[in-house]
Parts: sequence; structure tokens; C-alpha cells
Amino acid sequence: MANDLRFGSVIRDSARQGSSWQHCPEGMLKRRLRDAGLSTIYSNHSFRAAGITNYLENDGTLEVAQRIAGHADSRTTKLYDRRGGVGSNPVRIANC
Repeated sequence: MANDLRFGSVIRDSARQGSSWQHCPEGMLKRRLRDAGLSTIYSNHSFRAAGITNYLENDGTLEVAQRIAGHADSRTTKLYDRRGGVGSNPVRIANC
């Protein structure tokens, strides 16, 4: 429960900071997670993977998930599908 409250402050506080996060959203997220005392193993791709996986687990189709994500190729969308387990399709992310 405490982690949920801290995570809410990560999002809320980042919104107050203006557009400085746009230069390096990955770095901003890592700083916010660290400052809230949460694990920094997560990335913006973690949230995208969670959303796509949740959609697919609830009878969503890959084709619609692809459109929602804005991917030109369904193979890209499949990279975010975590139904096979944590890290089943690891996404490589840039370090900022």
C-alpha cells in the first residue's frame, strides 16, 4: 500500500516539473523511482509492456494492441507481451 502511494507521487510530481523530462524520459523516471524509494529496475517500457500484456490477457487482439501502441509491425508489439512470464521478451532501452 505504501508503495502505491509513493508511486502516485512519482507521476504527480513529474507532471509539475514541466517539459524537462521530454529530453530524457527514461532518466526522469529512474530519478523519480529512486527518490520515491522504489526499485529502479522499471522503465517507461515496463509501463508500456504492462499495458499491452494486460490488454492481451483480457481478450484483446494483437492487431488492436499494435494500433493502440502505434507500431507499424506486430513483431514490435509482441516484444512487449509478457504473458510468457517476467522478462520473456526483454526490451532493450537506452541509458540516459
